[in-house]
Amino acid sequence: MVGVDGPWQAQRDRVGDNLNHGQRVRLKLRNPAGGWYDYQHVVLVMLHELVHNDIGPHNKAFFKLLDEITEECEAGPGPREPLR
Repeated sequence: MVGVDGPWQAQRDRVGDNLNHGQRVRLKLRNPAGGWYDYQHVVLVMLHELVHNDIGPHNKAFFKLLDEITEECEAGPGPREPLR
């Protein structure tokens, strides 16, 4: 299920967050200039936040899983442009 919270007043440099291992995941779609973040950026932030469903801290295991699911996403159906 996807919900829309409305405007999110997060820290200026924060583009996503994950509460309680996925109970709520939020992504910023607009950049500070008021335009839209590009698709690849939004997908990478989403993957990052989804890894927090399993691993809280930004440690070696976190980045290993993030790399694995990013590669899966790049290989799967959809746009074939690299996400990184």
